[in-house]
Amino acid sequence: MHFVIWAYITYLLTFILGVVFFIRFDLKKKKLPPSFLAVHFFLTVMTFIFFSSAMAPYLKEQYGHPRVSTGVHSSNWLNLERHDHMLHQKSVIPPSKGA
Repeated sequence: MHFVIWAYITYLLTFILGVVFFIRFDLKKKKLPPSFLAVHFFLTVMTFIFFSSAMAPYLKEQYGHPRVSTGVHSSNWLNLERHDHMLHQKSVIPPSKGA
Protein backbone atom coordinates (compact mmCIF):
# COMPACT_ATOMS: atom_id res chain seq x y z
CA MET A 1 0.00 0.00 0.00
CA HIS A 2 2.96 2.27 0.64
CA PHE A 3 3.97 2.01 -3.03
CA VAL A 4 0.49 3.04 -4.19
CA ILE A 5 0.76 6.24 -2.13
CA TRP A 6 4.05 7.10 -3.86
CA ALA A 7 2.40 6.44 -7.21
CA TYR A 8 -0.40 8.90 -6.40
CA ILE A 9 2.09 11.50 -5.15
CA THR A 10 4.09 11.33 -8.40
CA TYR A 11 0.83 11.49 -10.36
CA LEU A 12 -0.32 14.62 -8.53
CA LEU A 13 3.09 16.26 -8.88
CA THR A 14 3.15 15.48 -12.61
CA PHE A 15 -0.39 16.78 -13.10
CA ILE A 16 0.21 19.99 -11.14
CA LEU A 17 3.49 20.68 -12.95
CA GLY A 18 1.76 20.06 -16.29
CA VAL A 19 -0.97 22.58 -15.46
CA VAL A 20 1.59 25.13 -14.21
CA PHE A 21 3.71 24.71 -17.34
CA PHE A 22 0.61 25.13 -19.50
CA ILE A 23 -0.43 28.33 -17.73
CA ARG A 24 3.08 29.83 -17.66
CA PHE A 25 4.18 28.95 -21.16
CA ASP A 26 1.41 27.80 -23.53
CA LEU A 27 -1.16 30.44 -22.67
CA LYS A 28 1.45 33.19 -22.95
CA LYS A 29 2.83 31.71 -26.20
CA LYS A 30 6.29 31.26 -24.67
CA LYS A 31 8.61 28.40 -25.47
CA LEU A 32 8.93 25.71 -22.81
CA PRO A 33 12.60 25.26 -21.78
CA PRO A 34 13.96 21.78 -22.55
CA SER A 35 14.91 21.20 -18.91
CA PHE A 36 11.28 21.71 -17.80
CA LEU A 37 10.10 19.40 -20.56
CA ALA A 38 12.65 16.78 -19.47
CA VAL A 39 11.46 17.00 -15.85
CA HIS A 40 7.84 16.61 -16.90
CA PHE A 41 8.66 13.69 -19.21
CA PHE A 42 10.69 11.99 -16.46
CA LEU A 43 7.83 12.36 -13.98
CA THR A 44 5.38 11.01 -16.56
CA VAL A 45 7.48 7.90 -17.10
CA MET A 46 7.95 7.42 -13.35
CA THR A 47 4.20 7.76 -12.79
CA PHE A 48 3.51 5.08 -15.39
CA ILE A 49 6.10 2.75 -13.87
CA PHE A 50 4.84 3.31 -10.32
CA PHE A 51 1.19 2.75 -11.22
CA SER A 52 1.84 -0.34 -13.33
CA SER A 53 4.09 -1.80 -10.62
CA ALA A 54 1.64 -0.99 -7.84
CA MET A 55 -1.40 -2.43 -9.61
CA ALA A 56 0.18 -5.52 -11.18
CA PRO A 57 -0.14 -7.82 -8.11
CA TYR A 58 -3.88 -7.13 -7.91
CA LEU A 59 -4.57 -7.91 -11.58
CA LYS A 60 -3.91 -11.64 -11.54
CA GLU A 61 -6.22 -13.43 -13.90
CA GLN A 62 -8.12 -16.26 -12.29
CA TYR A 63 -8.04 -19.42 -14.36
CA GLY A 64 -10.78 -21.97 -13.96
CA HIS A 65 -10.20 -25.68 -13.83
CA PRO A 66 -10.00 -27.25 -17.27
CA ARG A 67 -13.07 -29.17 -18.30
CA VAL A 68 -12.35 -32.87 -18.53
CA SER A 69 -13.59 -34.26 -21.81
CA THR A 70 -13.78 -37.74 -23.23
CA GLY A 71 -13.89 -39.34 -26.62
CA VAL A 72 -13.17 -37.22 -29.68
CA HIS A 73 -12.98 -34.07 -27.56
CA SER A 74 -10.25 -35.48 -25.36
CA SER A 75 -6.81 -33.90 -25.59
CA ASN A 76 -5.33 -37.37 -25.96
CA TRP A 77 -7.57 -38.37 -28.88
CA LEU A 78 -5.10 -37.32 -31.58
CA ASN A 79 -2.32 -39.37 -29.99
CA LEU A 80 -4.53 -42.45 -29.79
CA GLU A 81 -5.70 -42.06 -33.38
CA ARG A 82 -2.15 -41.63 -34.66
CA HIS A 83 -1.03 -44.71 -32.73
CA ASP A 84 -3.97 -46.71 -34.08
CA HIS A 85 -3.20 -45.69 -37.69
CA MET A 86 0.45 -46.59 -37.30
CA LEU A 87 -0.42 -50.09 -36.07
CA HIS A 88 -2.84 -50.81 -38.90
CA GLN A 89 -0.72 -49.71 -41.87
CA LYS A 90 0.51 -52.47 -44.17
CA SER A 91 4.08 -51.17 -44.28
CA VAL A 92 4.42 -51.20 -40.51
CA ILE A 93 3.03 -54.68 -39.91
CA PRO A 94 5.87 -57.22 -40.07
CA PRO A 95 5.39 -60.06 -42.58
CA SER A 96 3.99 -63.29 -41.22
CA LYS A 97 6.26 -66.32 -40.91
CA GLY A 98 4.48 -68.32 -43.58
CA ALA A 99 4.93 -65.69 -46.31
